[in-house]
Amino acid sequence: VSTGPIPNQRQSPTSPPPPTPIVVGDVVHGTFIVPEVLFDVRPRASGVLFISLIWDSREGDIDFTFLSAVFATDVTTGATAGQSSAVRSVRVTGGQTYRIAVVGSAGPVPFTLSTSMQ
Repeated sequence: VSTGPIPNQRQSPTSPPPPTPIVVGDVVHGTFIVPEVLFDVRPRASGVLFISLIWDSREGDIDFTFLSAVFATDVTTGATAGQSSAVRSVRVTGGQTYRIAVVGSAGPVPFTLSTSMQ
């Protein structure tokens, strides 16, 4: 039986980091790393939340999920060669926290995530 200190517990290399809290209107520049990158957003008011994800498809293919439901793929090519984007909207209730997960099968893939309300 060891009497030494208990080793620090380390997070599994495949476990995602904890969710990053974001505010509606934030523009987040991040990097997707397998299996997912998580964000929690808490709208102040009820309405329609728009979520936009932009990435360079030459780096890889990513998308996002919201409330554990995968949105239908809706990728459009931007003016710059290789730039892809996905925009989704969902009705939300003010004061509730909603999780957004950037997902994919390979990384790292740099991305920009933005949210807005209507």
